[in-house]
Amino acid sequence: MEENKHRSRRTRKIKSPQPEFWRRNSLEIAVVVLILAGIYLLVEKTDVSENILHFLKIVIIFWANFFSSIASFLQKWIEDTEASDIVGFTLILTAVFLLGYRTRTNLLKNYPNTRSCSKCESGLSRIHRKFRHKIIGLLFRIRVKNYRCLGSNCSWRGIQITTQ
Repeated sequence: MEENKHRSRRTRKIKSPQPEFWRRNSLEIAVVVLILAGIYLLVEKTDVSENILHFLKIVIIFWANFFSSIASFLQKWIEDTEASDIVGFTLILTAVFLLGYRTRTNLLKNYPNTRSCSKCESGLSRIHRKFRHKIIGLLFRIRVKNYRCLGSNCSWRGIQITTQ
């Protein structure tokens, strides 16, 4: 009885008519846009190929300069770095990876996936996650679920963690 009362409070997302309009009429909209673009190109005296070529040149030059600057930075960094620095970076990254792995396994072990409250054995209801739960989920590649107890005298709130 108590569980049904909480379910009726859930709000359903109301689908807006706008996506349905686009789904139904997308072909007609595309045809109208193509016809208008064709009429514009016939009436206007511009050389489209010259504009496209100019745009492509700008894009290619930008990316060439971007990759060139990254390559020169990496070359300078490699020249200035000693072998002991590379070994040191590798050891630190390995230690950080191992700490993250241990934290992930501890989170999975300490927050089991159960279907009832640990205090009163009543049912659980999902509630919105906090921002920190989302960050933890992304960082450790786990799924964090936030719950509250459905028992009338129990105010337990907690999380459950599972693998993705």
